[in-house]
Amino acid sequence: MKTAREIKQLAQSVHMTPSSEADKRILDAAEAALECAGTQLPNESYPLWRRIMESKPSKLALAALVLIVMMLGTQFFDLSPDGSSTAWAEIVHAMKQQPWIYMYSDNGHNISQWWFCPEEKICIHDYNGDVTYSDFKTGITQDYDMESNTVEIKND
Repeated sequence: MKTAREIKQLAQSVHMTPSSEADKRILDAAEAALECAGTQLPNESYPLWRRIMESKPSKLALAALVLIVMMLGTQFFDLSPDGSSTAWAEIVHAMKQQPWIYMYSDNGHNISQWWFCPEEKICIHDYNGDVTYSDFKTGITQDYDMESNTVEIKND
C-alpha cells in the first residue's frame, strides 16, 4: 500500500492536456443545462395539488382549512351534511306551538311519563308513581314521594 506522500507525488507527475474537442463538448453541455434551468423551474412541471401533498406542513394547513370551513358552514349557515339541524328546528318550532306535550317511556321495568307546557315552561314527570313538578319560570321544583306520601319543595 502506498503512503499519502507517494500518491501525491504520483498525481503531480501526471501531465494531461485535454483536447479542444473535449473542452467544446463540456462547455456546450453546460450551456445547454444553464439554458434549460433558466426557462424551467424545478417544480414547474408538478401540479399544485402534487406540491401540496408532498409537503407535510401544507397537508396540515389544508386539513385545518377544510375543518374551519366545515365548522363555519355548520354554525353560521345552518348547514349540516344530513340536514338534521333544519329538521330539528322544525320539530322544536312545532312543539312550541302545542299547549302540552306528552312523552311516554316503558323499558319493561320502569314507566316514565312527561307532560311539558312550552308556553308556561312547566314540566311534570311521573317515574313509577313518584311525581316531580317543575316550574322553570320561578325555579321551584316539587317532588312527591309515593312511599312516604310527602312533597318536598325546592327552590333552584
